[in-house]
Amino acid sequence: GSVMSPLADLTIARWGTQALGTSANLDHLYLSRLKAAREAQANPDTSFDTSYVADFDSNPHYSDYSSDWNAWNDAASSRRGHLDGTWFAIILLAAGFTVAAGVRLRMKDPT
Repeated sequence: GSVMSPLADLTIARWGTQALGTSANLDHLYLSRLKAAREAQANPDTSFDTSYVADFDSNPHYSDYSSDWNAWNDAASSRRGHLDGTWFAIILLAAGFTVAAGVRLRMKDPT
């Protein structure tokens, strides 16, 4: 991750974007790269860089993706876990910001 990643983790927009991408199944856009990487490997049991789908899949691995171009649901279980995590982060941040705003308002007008 970059230096800005921890700061980005504190924004609802980051988690909202990832939740939307997971819901829209954007990881299927990377299926061709996953398929090509899998087919290019001499030993398919070794892992390869799947960081480009990590925003939409909590545990991306080539074996979760079929070589069938229509098999978009192959990684549904790991995507579901990722979607649950993004919604948890959104709810947690929204609650935290709401509490912080309430505390700040109380400090300005304690009556």
